[in-house]
Amino acid sequence: MALVTLLRDWATTSARDLTALIVDHGLRRNSNDEAARVAARLRSMGITARVLIWDGNKPTTGIQAAARDARYRLMLDWCRAHGVSSLFLGHHADDQAATVAMRIDHGSGIDGLAAMRRVAPRVMPGGTVHLFRPLLDTPKSALLAFLQDQDVAWEEDPTNRDPRYERNRTNAAIADHPNRERHSARLHQLSHRAARAADALSHMTDSVWQVHARSGTCGGVQIDLSAFAVVPEEIRLRLLIRAVTQAGGIEPGLSAAERALDRISASGALTLGHAVIRHIDGELVITRERRNLPRLSWPAAARVLEWDGRFRLEASSDITQSLTVGPGSAEDALLPCLYLEQTLLGCPLTGPVALPGDVNVRAMPLHLLSA
Repeated sequence: MALVTLLRDWATTSARDLTALIVDHGLRRNSNDEAARVAARLRSMGITARVLIWDGNKPTTGIQAAARDARYRLMLDWCRAHGVSSLFLGHHADDQAATVAMRIDHGSGIDGLAAMRRVAPRVMPGGTVHLFRPLLDTPKSALLAFLQDQDVAWEEDPTNRDPRYERNRTNAAIADHPNRERHSARLHQLSHRAARAADALSHMTDSVWQVHARSGTCGGVQIDLSAFAVVPEEIRLRLLIRAVTQAGGIEPGLSAAERALDRISASGALTLGHAVIRHIDGELVITRERRNLPRLSWPAAARVLEWDGRFRLEASSDITQSLTVGPGSAEDALLPCLYLEQTLLGCPLTGPVALPGDVNVRAMPLHLLSA
């Protein structure tokens, strides 16, 4: 409510459109009533409001993570559908401190300790949506005082006090610290410093990647082994994670990547994520492994399908019948996804494929679209 009140004034003075998105997760009784009250309150303030509902079955474990994923998906889908490129989020300094504390407890690396960023792009079909967190340096107490001063009411979510959830336990531990404000400020300061270090390391990694790494048409990566061997260990680790994520479609965990890096100088192949890492002719070669390639149903109503975390398949117009995309051959009436040795391992389409009804399907590597 503090964020949207501030944004209302900014949007008015800068002649911008503002829509408030309210997510009803449907996890508590009467949550729909709360969402309706907030929407009515916003409209009375002259703010357009939309309620987004998380439908379907809810998980019995990992509820908060699933709710977070659903919340972002609903909001980003709304932005994409309405041509919106800026999504503002209300995370504040207390949220950042709790995130850093949890990342420390989980043994995160520098990137994890950087926690939430003030600006973060999300690449999506049809364009990029930028996430903005303008309140990330502002304590929750200051936001509550602002709302009281503006005579703006808000809703309290009772699950934010439920000790079953890690974030709530972390918030309680920070609140119980003998020097709460200083402790919270130190955690927040750590996120700033970690973000600064992470940005510098990413810049160094980019420089090495541009000179010594080559990408194949199917996302595979080749890195000059002599150059790889002499860069600092942290840069080698980041190069490895980037190559494996691109080639295999999923980002490996930090601990697994560290273990793989320790073994990478030995001869023979090793796997990480969904990728295979080999030494070939003085190069580190990372390609998609053969197992776990997905078979997905592509419904007739959809023109876009993301496959294996590596490719976006796009149809030039509506397809007339559902298709199955995955390992197989043309004789199986699948879109080609053949295990062609060496150059085309795991590549779904080597060129545009013509379908009935003058529909052409192309596969575009996601790593190129997000570059």
